Amino acid sequence: MEGKEEDVRLGANKFNERQPIGTAAQSQDDKDYKEPPPAPLFIASELTSWSFYRACIAEFVATFLFLYITVLTVMGVVKDKSKCTTVGIQGIAWAFGGMIFALVYCTAGISGGHINPAVTFGLFLARKLSLTRAVFYMVMQCLGAVCGAGVVKGFYGKKNYELLNGGANMVSHGYTKGDGLGAEIVGTFVLVYTVFSATDAKRSARDSHVPILAPLPIGFAVFLVHLATIPITGTGINPARSLGAAIIFNKDKAWDDHWIFWVGPFIGAALAALYHQVVIRAIPFKKMAASEQKTVLQFPPSFSSTLSAKVHPLVIFNICDCYVRRPDQAERVIGTLLGSVLPDGTVDIRNSYAVPHNESSDQVALDIDYHHNLLLSHQKVNPKEVIVGWYSTGLGVTGGSALIHDFYSREVPNPIHLTVDTGFRNGEGTIKAYVSVNLSLGDRPLAAQFQEVPLDLRMVEAERIGFDVLKTTMVDKIPSDLEGMEISMQRLLALIDDVYKYVDDVVEGHIAPDNNIGRFISDTVASLPKLSPPAFDKLVNDNVQDTAQLSREVEYSCSDPLISVRWHVSSS
Repeated sequence: MEGKEEDVRLGANKFNERQPIGTAAQSQDDKDYKEPPPAPLFIASELTSWSFYRACIAEFVATFLFLYITVLTVMGVVKDKSKCTTVGIQGIAWAFGGMIFALVYCTAGISGGHINPAVTFGLFLARKLSLTRAVFYMVMQCLGAVCGAGVVKGFYGKKNYELLNGGANMVSHGYTKGDGLGAEIVGTFVLVYTVFSATDAKRSARDSHVPILAPLPIGFAVFLVHLATIPITGTGINPARSLGAAIIFNKDKAWDDHWIFWVGPFIGAALAALYHQVVIRAIPFKKMAASEQKTVLQFPPSFSSTLSAKVHPLVIFNICDCYVRRPDQAERVIGTLLGSVLPDGTVDIRNSYAVPHNESSDQVALDIDYHHNLLLSHQKVNPKEVIVGWYSTGLGVTGGSALIHDFYSREVPNPIHLTVDTGFRNGEGTIKAYVSVNLSLGDRPLAAQFQEVPLDLRMVEAERIGFDVLKTTMVDKIPSDLEGMEISMQRLLALIDDVYKYVDDVVEGHIAPDNNIGRFISDTVASLPKLSPPAFDKLVNDNVQDTAQLSREVEYSCSDPLISVRWHVSSS
């Protein structure tokens, strides 16, 4: 399904807007842009996911290579008294910009290609990644920078390395600390603002070439900022780069102004995030406008406590059939629920279809093209049926449910998650419905939690008999019409006994009368057809005779090979 899947990952690519750059983004074919949800502040499942640690390792290696090439270039220029025989300031700027271009292109699909704590900090403020991921990224970036600068020191030796200032950032003579701080703030603002603009999900959805070219403007921005600020501070705009060189150089003059290369970039990154999110994208204003618009599914603010769902048996039978027909390697079935919202707010689930997927321990990939094409086919037949949620087989909510629910939340607001226990453990088919509720601290959302909502499984008698048979793990045979009628009659007699008992209790004064129940019983009795006992007996006997005659013909046809072959040919 390559080129037709959307990876819903526990790692770097969970939120499409977070890192849609590099080769991983070249397969984005959907031009219909929808604002992705903000990343939760803390995602516990990240700490158990290999893709999370793989992304951290990618940040470490990328920052290591970045420091190795760039500091080595700086040292080569500084050691020569005549800059004419070296690449000069332009060469240093090209080394920094070119390495960022190459490394962002290589690591964008794995970690997002940050390579800079200031970039990570800006994306975190814009809620493009969790706090857990941001902290781990910054730590790995700083460790990679220290290692990269250490390798350069090994090449030059301690004496030559210290003589050339080790490529450490310092405010140049003739400039004040305020000058250096301002240069770092503006320089980092240019870089982080370019990152936001180049990786904007809305632009990526509109212009397919943008994700491929995203590393180019980022690298070019680094090149231009270095040309402008190398004479002032040596150009930091990357706290990890400044820290790695300062630790390996380890002289007082490297530490005197070191705070500038943390405070400046972080302020610049914060300003860039604020400018892009509030001014350019106007996301807070869009959320206010969206809250006032009506959507397909509308619930009150406390919908989790008042919402209920009703599922038709056809949906359950379809899910069980898809589970039986699933591929051998698939452990469960995932699919889309169709239906509508009734006037009282009940979600009426009337239809469903399975969606092919690949699933591993840390990611789930859905065939989105298949999902959309089948949805269009269903809506051609019944345009009133819309997406109301999704289903999965198995008991309860699993680790990947939040990721799939996040995708369906972009398809329709407040989707229902239906779980069906197709194993029918203990002879019971456990069917539950959930909604996702955001947990927040004040106005700040922290995480999402699945909460169970009331589910009503409504069936007619024939459907209930089939469902009861389906719940039994082993059956000798499917009930005949007579056996099914007997089961229905027994259940009907039990209901009539309950009605008799209720009426007697009301007459004797044990229970207070209820007008609604009385009217319901009266309407039910009035709706019964007026048949005399002989007419009712004749109706039942005719049906029994027809059933018996059909059974004899089937048995006879099965015993006669020639008739059996004729029946087979005629039926085919």
